[in-house]
Amino acid sequence: MIWLTLLDGTTIGVAPEHETYTEEQGWRYVSELEASSSLVDALGAPLTIVAIEVDPAPRPVCNLETSCGTYFAQGWGA
Repeated sequence: MIWLTLLDGTTIGVAPEHETYTEEQGWRYVSELEASSSLVDALGAPLTIVAIEVDPAPRPVCNLETSCGTYFAQGWGA
């Protein structure tokens, strides 16, 4: 699990192979992000990452796949 801490203090736990949209580089795997990267919320506003912590402990995660395309509404601003 990778824990992303945002500028507003929100902490988000995300699987390393999860893709998220960044303001600077478009779609990126969470494992490729750096502190100071900016995610984009559902309304297009930037969410600046201020800290990243990698937690190597195994955790169950779920992936949602649909037959009509891919749409992800992640937990912040979704």
